Amino acid sequence: MEFLFFLLAGWLAPVICGGLIGERKGQLASGLVWTILLGWLGFIILLCLPDRKKAAADELAAQYQLAQWQRQQQARQRQTETAFLRYYLHLDGVVKGPYALAQVQGMWRNGTLTMDTLCLQEGTDEWMPLTGISDLLGNSTT
Repeated sequence: MEFLFFLLAGWLAPVICGGLIGERKGQLASGLVWTILLGWLGFIILLCLPDRKKAAADELAAQYQLAQWQRQQQARQRQTETAFLRYYLHLDGVVKGPYALAQVQGMWRNGTLTMDTLCLQEGTDEWMPLTGISDLLGNSTT
């Protein structure tokens, strides 16, 4: 709809101006030539104008891609941070560790650890069952 408006405005304004130029000179043929030339000039200018809707859509797509990239970077950052964390485990009444996350995951997979095994993440003061870090174990704990 917007394009139609600009098309009509871009065509009619030069046509009217061209007609007025021809009338002032008193030459109908000259006015007709001016009308056609200015009409086509207006049409060409109209076609050269950037499409604002496409530019807005491109901007939204770029913003979406940036947000997606930022989320991926944050996820990688969290993975990197948790990869270097150390865990202490309460096994058979004895505190053992520190263990890297990969070691804890391996013990979980081979059955050494249970849901009730208590763990302490380095930098915290609270012992909690492995269900508290189930998302880090890589497998479902249910």
